[in-house]
Amino acid sequence: MDTSQDDGIADMPIQLQESMLVEDLLYALLGVEGTHILVKRDGDGAGAGGGAASDYGSVTSGAGAGAGGAASTAFEGIDASMRSIEFYLADRDGINESLAFLVDRVLPLCRYYVRCSWYAEMRSRYEAGLVANAFAAACRLLLREYTLLVAQLENFARQGRLSLQKLWFFLQPSMRTLSTLDAVIFASPFAMGTTPRVCGGVAVWMCTCVA
Repeated sequence: MDTSQDDGIADMPIQLQESMLVEDLLYALLGVEGTHILVKRDGDGAGAGGGAASDYGSVTSGAGAGAGGAASTAFEGIDASMRSIEFYLADRDGINESLAFLVDRVLPLCRYYVRCSWYAEMRSRYEAGLVANAFAAACRLLLREYTLLVAQLENFARQGRLSLQKLWFFLQPSMRTLSTLDAVIFASPFAMGTTPRVCGGVAVWMCTCVA
C-alpha cells in the first residue's frame, strides 16, 4: 500500500486517527501490511512495500522444493528470515501519543501470528516427521481460534464499537497464548530444520492444551 503522508493522518482528529489505526491493526493481526503499520526484516531498513502477506507467501513457497536434507536447508533459511520479521508504526510523529502507545502494545502479536503460521505450514509436510506434524496440527488449532477472534473484532469495528483500548483488552489472552507458542517454536529443534528428538513432550503438551 502507499505509505506516503498524503493521507494527512497528522491533521485528522484523534477519533479518526484511532479508527484508521484500528483498521490497519486488524489487517496486521493477520499478517497483512497496511497504510500506517508496515513490516520489515533485518537489513530492510523500511517496509517491504508489498505487504507482509506477499512476503510470507513467497518465503513459505520456497520450502516445498526439496525433501529430506534439502527440506532441512530450506527450513533453516526461512527460520533466519522469520526471526527478524517485525511490524512497526510508520509516521508515528503525526499520531497521537496515547494511540501510538496502544498500537505498540498490540504489534508483537502480529509478529507471533506470522511466525507461528509459518511454522504450522512448514512442519505439516510429511518430511518433517510425525512428532512435528502433531505439533503443527496443535498450532493450527490455536491459530484457528485466534483468526476467529480477529473476525469477531472486525465485525465490532464495522459497527463502530471497537476502540484501540477494547482491541487491546480482547487480544490479551491471545497475546499470552501466541507469545508462549512462538517462544516454544523458536527455542526448539523444530524451527531449526533438525530432527525433533527431544521435543515429543512439547507436542503432547500442545495437543493437551487444545483438547
